[in-house]
Amino acid sequence: MVLVGDFNSPAPKGDTFKFFTSHDYLDGWTEAATKKKGEGLTWGHAPDLRNATVQFTQRLDLVLFRQPGPEGPERHQPFAHVHVWGDELTDRTPSGLWPSDHAGVEAVLVIGR
Repeated sequence: MVLVGDFNSPAPKGDTFKFFTSHDYLDGWTEAATKKKGEGLTWGHAPDLRNATVQFTQRLDLVLFRQPGPEGPERHQPFAHVHVWGDELTDRTPSGLWPSDHAGVEAVLVIGR
């Protein structure tokens, strides 16, 4: 089962995030084999999208995955890579606007062995 979206609950301390992770969902940002440095923040641009710097303060946009099968050392690591985009100055449009008030989250999942 893969869940993707704006959960409106900050990870890792929000109730929604805690609910899913307590039900064996893995968080793409924390579990990925590769990712860029940082906290994976995805929300906080100004409402008019004209802020000149990144103002993200929360991680609301998540990719979660729950795999069937055994727990323990033989459990497969599904997240090969995760990338947050819309959080770099170069991601703005030519007129200087951010594409959204949220960053996008892209994850590469490897299902099975």
